[in-house]
Amino acid sequence: MTFAAALVMICGVGGYQLVSTNNAIKTQSTAVASAKADLAQAKAQKQSLKVKIDQLNNEQYLGKLVRERYLMSKPGEVVFSLPSVQTDTQNSN
Repeated sequence: MTFAAALVMICGVGGYQLVSTNNAIKTQSTAVASAKADLAQAKAQKQSLKVKIDQLNNEQYLGKLVRERYLMSKPGEVVFSLPSVQTDTQNSN
């Protein structure tokens, strides 16, 4: 009888450990998947920022950007400022 009780107790503890370990693995797998998604997003953002840095190091692009943003012009150029077009959703608000 004591042997059967000891066997049941050992199986119970082993089963509990198995379920506990399985839950921990699932939790860690979810965390790893989330971290991989965050890493992929960070890598994409890093690549995008590298492209912007390369563009800002280009004199021609930088000059064009400054002229567009601040309505500046080269000598002999004429700048026209066109009104922005509103969509139907903006008009209804």
